[in-house]
Amino acid sequence: MIKLTLAFLECKYMNFQSLKLDYSKQGLVKLIFSNPKNKNAFNPEMIFEIKKALKLLENSNDCKILIFTGEGDIFSSGADLVWMKESKNLNFEQNKKQAKDFTDMLSAIDSFTKPTISLVNGHAFGGALGLIAASDFSISAEKSKFCFSEVKLGLIPAVIAPYILRAIGYKTTKQLFLSGELFAAKKALDIGLIDEIINIKEFDKFKGNLISDLFSGAPQAQSQIKSFLNKIHNKQINKDLINETAEKISKIRVSEEAQEGVEAFLEKRKPKWKDNAS
Repeated sequence: MIKLTLAFLECKYMNFQSLKLDYSKQGLVKLIFSNPKNKNAFNPEMIFEIKKALKLLENSNDCKILIFTGEGDIFSSGADLVWMKESKNLNFEQNKKQAKDFTDMLSAIDSFTKPTISLVNGHAFGGALGLIAASDFSISAEKSKFCFSEVKLGLIPAVIAPYILRAIGYKTTKQLFLSGELFAAKKALDIGLIDEIINIKEFDKFKGNLISDLFSGAPQAQSQIKSFLNKIHNKQINKDLINETAEKISKIRVSEEAQEGVEAFLEKRKPKWKDNAS
């Protein structure tokens, strides 16, 4: 427990330059992209800080749910174009390392063992849409605009492609990547990029039900659900997959957490979940 508390304190008091962390709600941590002068764009410093925060919060019992959002009236404009321009001064291996840092950040979000929510408080372009797609839940302000702007710049959205394909499908992805179309929150909802459109001012009221539902869930089960779905997603339903699912539930049903959940239901009481961090 001491180790976990120290991890939380290290993250809470770390001197981030491009992020802010809001701990005002117990168990709920808000990670805020804080570079408004540059439209909350991703650069090497921000990417490093996001990865660092994710690692520390992963190992903290004080973080049960993680929310991503942007400071001001924009979520994120994607990759910092000044940074992109400077890439011409790097060799291939240096460029690859920077690209890998961004892919590692998205992978860390996708595999984060606790529920994640992207609260899209304003426009989101380019790489920011990959972060939205990698989150478990995505909620947007009605005013938000979205764009895969890379093609307009002679680039391709390669590193976010796997997450976008998974979220909205092949044909829609191809069309939006090729056109660089600027589209509204309603279309983002229709194609499955976001899950809900809300009035941001009423977010606290809206999140009540969602956050309450997430807090009531068994933390180890939530973690297992995320990793298991990532593992079997797009697998063909065959004998091997059927056996894998049977083995999975056979192990889970006898776990301490599952037994507590079943006993609590039968005894008509709230379950007493243990912390998920390790």
